[in-house]
Amino acid sequence: MHVIAGEKMNTYRIAVCDDDPVMREQLHSFCRELLDGESIPYAITAFPSAAELEKRMNSDVEKPFNLLILDIQMNGMTGLELARSLRSKDDRISIIFVTACDNYLSEGYDVQPIHFLLKPICREALANAIRTDLKLNYLPKQSHLASVIRYCISPCRKYVM
Repeated sequence: MHVIAGEKMNTYRIAVCDDDPVMREQLHSFCRELLDGESIPYAITAFPSAAELEKRMNSDVEKPFNLLILDIQMNGMTGLELARSLRSKDDRISIIFVTACDNYLSEGYDVQPIHFLLKPICREALANAIRTDLKLNYLPKQSHLASVIRYCISPCRKYVM
């Protein structure tokens, strides 16, 4: 856990999954630059395949990531197949799809991603998609956590019996 402006914040954990090593590194770099600028504690893990990411997600008892950035077209399991598998298990993890073609847009919306980004990826488009996830899913939890902590340690708190 990190302390930002006097409050403890959990690490925002991102998985970047793309079978193209150049694209994977570019996505990793864009995420790092954005989150450094936002002063949000983060960890980014890169995966070359959806199968490797799925294996990691299934091996952890605790939810290992807040956000998945998934290429749709990959060898073996696709990003869309992984997303469907997660949703079938009622996993509400945030997803941003990246793809070279827009043929998957209507199919992909079935799994309710945060956003679709077409390759080549525009840094600002990715930043906006991540900011959307931060606002909808990460920051509200941090604010709630801070409220609970403040309540629990408040010296003025009275118990009603």
